[in-house]
Amino acid sequence: METYTVGAGFLQENADHIEWLEKNLEKSRNETMTAEGRARRAEAMVGIAVGHLQAVLKDQKNADTAARNWLNSIGDELFFAW
Repeated sequence: METYTVGAGFLQENADHIEWLEKNLEKSRNETMTAEGRARRAEAMVGIAVGHLQAVLKDQKNADTAARNWLNSIGDELFFAW
């Protein structure tokens, strides 16, 4: 009879351990999916920010070029006016 008692205890311990593993596996899987979602959102935000910065830099370059051209043109006018 003692063999059956030890065997039943062993089986219950294993069943408890398997249940614990399954719960933690599900928890880990959910945490991973949440982290992956955050990473995808962050990646999308970075892409938007980079695109915005590229547009700003292009606008700034165009503004700098326009200002330089204007200064060059009035510099010529001032030079010829004297």
